[in-house]
Amino acid sequence: MTKVNPVGISLPAEIISKIDSERGDIPRSRYILRVLQDSHSKRRKLKEEGRRSSTAIKNNNNSQDSLDRRIETLQSSESRSP
Repeated sequence: MTKVNPVGISLPAEIISKIDSERGDIPRSRYILRVLQDSHSKRRKLKEEGRRSSTAIKNNNNSQDSLDRRIETLQSSESRSP
């Protein structure tokens, strides 16, 4: 069994009524716990995806070696000369 710490929180009445209408016969505390767990796991996935995409961007930027950059510089300066 998972160890739990009982906590008391205050929520606006409108949120409580929305929760109560959505939860059906599930206890309010269990419903809120599931919502928090889902939200937390989605947030964690978004962070991981953000890290992966920023790493991919960095890797793409570093994939061009110095010779490729030099050629681009030469080409761009050649096109500017009369």
